[in-house]
Amino acid sequence: MHVASQEAANWWARPRDGQAGQWVANYQKSLAARHRTVIASIVRELQVETLFEVGCHCGPNLVKLAEADPQLRAAGIDVNVDAIMAGRRWLRDKALSDRVQLNACRFPDGTASLASGSFDVVLSCYSLAYVAPADLDLALYEMGRLATRAVILAEPMTLEGRVGTPVQNASGYREWAHEYRSALRWIGSLAGGEARLVPVTPPVDRLNAILVVER
Repeated sequence: MHVASQEAANWWARPRDGQAGQWVANYQKSLAARHRTVIASIVRELQVETLFEVGCHCGPNLVKLAEADPQLRAAGIDVNVDAIMAGRRWLRDKALSDRVQLNACRFPDGTASLASGSFDVVLSCYSLAYVAPADLDLALYEMGRLATRAVILAEPMTLEGRVGTPVQNASGYREWAHEYRSALRWIGSLAGGEARLVPVTPPVDRLNAILVVER
């Protein structure tokens, strides 16, 4: 991964020390957020049995999805150990830890050992925004490799064919609104699949749309 991607990952991975509790609590209180509701609607429509999330933090999307579908089995990864440990406790408290597993690792290195087609659907939610353009093809390829039916990209995105311009966050890392449609040829086994765009209106932060790519 290029330097800009590594810098963003390092920022997200660093310990939050005394702020970790409130940081995690903000995510746990976001189950009703607009973009999570749209994601849940898409997953319900796809009628999937297994799902994997890239950059899951403490698991708000996975908790929402698992509570909505008692048959769903899911897993997620995130670079932040504090978030993953808090997420595991949250899942245990909600009696979901037998169906949802969380692991701390970096993407895509952390999924290299997983078999191709391990999950029906692979989801990202505001995580590829921290991947530099030079690394986007590799990230999309790995998501497509792991998915048998669909990839869901809930991300800030450029919709008019322009190259995404990086935004410098006040904390020091950069994020991008990528133009995903032109990059879909790299999406592994789902390259050439049917793509549809679901708007998120108004946007949640910079997350303005969800791109669903189905086999």
